[in-house]
Amino acid sequence: MPPAAAHPTRRVQRVRSGIWAALSGHGLAVTLPLLPAVLAGEPGTVYVVTGVVAQLLLAAAVVALGIARTVRRDGANGVGLVIGWIAGVPIAAVAAIAVLIGLTAS
Repeated sequence: MPPAAAHPTRRVQRVRSGIWAALSGHGLAVTLPLLPAVLAGEPGTVYVVTGVVAQLLLAAAVVALGIARTVRRDGANGVGLVIGWIAGVPIAAVAAIAVLIGLTAS
């Protein structure tokens, strides 16, 4: 199979795929910590700790996948992952703050 750079349309699709994958990862990193937070006695603290851990794991996965994709000569997907991760950080932060306010208000 030729590298993604040989087909510009395919490269754009790979970038978009990476962006959506990273944004989906942010969605999971914001919502998955809700389960232990709801089950814990201190939901705010548990949510913050598990949320930070989830975001760090997401960052590590983005770096690892970006490197792996680049080594496999599919840099377009790696670039999309980085773009999606960077674009999703402020959105995830605002969403996490909203969830945290909701957890601590109840």
